[in-house]
Amino acid sequence: HLIRRARGYAPTVLPLPNGFKKAQGLLAVGAELNNTFCLLSQTEAVISQHIGDLTSLQNYQDFSHNITLYQHLYASPIQRLVCDFHPDYLSSKYADRTQTDTTPLSQIQHHHAHIAACLFEHNRAIDSAKVLGVVWDGMGLGADKQLWGGEFLLADYLGFKRLAHFEYTPLLGADHAQTQPWRMAYAHLTQHDLATKAYFHQHPTDQLDNLLTSNFIQHSTSSVGRLFDAVAYLLDICPEYISYEAQAAIELEALASQCHTVDAQPTYKFDLKPAQQHSHICCKNFWIALLADLDNHVKREDIAYRFHLSLAQLLLDTALQLKQTHAFDTVVLSGGVFHNQLLITLLSDLFAATDLSLLTHSTLPCGDGSISLGQAAIDLAREQKYG
Repeated sequence: HLIRRARGYAPTVLPLPNGFKKAQGLLAVGAELNNTFCLLSQTEAVISQHIGDLTSLQNYQDFSHNITLYQHLYASPIQRLVCDFHPDYLSSKYADRTQTDTTPLSQIQHHHAHIAACLFEHNRAIDSAKVLGVVWDGMGLGADKQLWGGEFLLADYLGFKRLAHFEYTPLLGADHAQTQPWRMAYAHLTQHDLATKAYFHQHPTDQLDNLLTSNFIQHSTSSVGRLFDAVAYLLDICPEYISYEAQAAIELEALASQCHTVDAQPTYKFDLKPAQQHSHICCKNFWIALLADLDNHVKREDIAYRFHLSLAQLLLDTALQLKQTHAFDTVVLSGGVFHNQLLITLLSDLFAATDLSLLTHSTLPCGDGSISLGQAAIDLAREQKYG
């Protein structure tokens, strides 16, 4: 898997798949982190090099400069703009400021863009059949204004339907929850009345208790990335904070890879519970079993491996269950969580025994570096379908 596309890999030029018509001058500005942008030029999609975190002034200036440069290089002045559904992304704000009466702006949901990017990368035609898109990542703004990140979406280029997702968990401390894994661990355990102060004695949990009983929490998240953070913390990984993006998940994967009793590992149980509009995945029994393993002094590497294996089994079981009521034969994997090679290997082995095909990224990153291509693909498909 590519993590980021730099010298020798960028810019990447992909042909328009069958059914897509010429789209001169469509600019998709991507996400805020791991940013790339995508410029459609005649019959090609041109995806920029990895630009990075746009909250860095230098990166943002590089982003703006390269958009101007690419327009000149590919003789494609902007005629349409596409951005993420999140209005506070700096890329979205750039697009909002850039739009004019003659350059309309469209907004695309983050996880739908992930799926569309994978379809486009694999040259799937504009009218190709719906797929089950499994998008697990850090977070992206969902259609319900909550922060998604553990999604099962029935999707094509034109649209998506949310079939299942991980349960919502409070984001305690907003942005701090993304850099201090203990906050997510406490949120997960507390919402199932499992929190034990023994695991959090060095942290100000009284403040979080006050937050949970107040009306100040504005967001919850279904993020699998944040679930990795919570598990990592309980296994004594990043007990205070992370010092680089996805550190907790990376170290958790490394720990799991040290497991020497792979074949003997049972799985933890997640529960897929039906709801009115879509199912949700309840983690209570998973947490009960993991805490029991900790109390029984099971090796940390065994617990870490068991967690990975359980996620893979959950994904397969959920896909097979959803297939009973929805028509699809392909499962698309996208989102930063799927940079995890152990998880991908486990999934490949499990799906090999089914009639479902797995599709994931190879030319582009699983993470937000592919978002701009997905935004462009969706907007172009909709423009051609609906005008």
